[in-house]
Amino acid sequence: MRSLILLLFVFLPLSTLAQERDPTRPPVSESEKVANLDSWAEELKLTQILYSEQSQSARLNGQWVKPGERVDGIKVTSIKPNSVVVEKSNEVVEITLFKPIKQNKKGIPGAVQ
Repeated sequence: MRSLILLLFVFLPLSTLAQERDPTRPPVSESEKVANLDSWAEELKLTQILYSEQSQSARLNGQWVKPGERVDGIKVTSIKPNSVVVEKSNEVVEITLFKPIKQNKKGIPGAVQ
């Protein structure tokens, strides 16, 4: 009986540790967290990007825009394959379609090389 109680005390904490982390969730460390955007940038909703060398366009807040155009008073500076750079009041923010999971050696979100 005593050994049974001892086994419970040993294995019970191990089972709770196993339940803490979801094994399907990608690993995230403190250095990989995405910085919080300013309130004006948080309101922007980037849903699509059409990118080629000849033409770039993005769908921001339901409107198709090209580099140099404005949407809701915010200037679209450039459009990249996976992100859009916008500017308001001399503050530049890059909005991505997907949240980065890993960063490359230079600290830039995207493919790890």
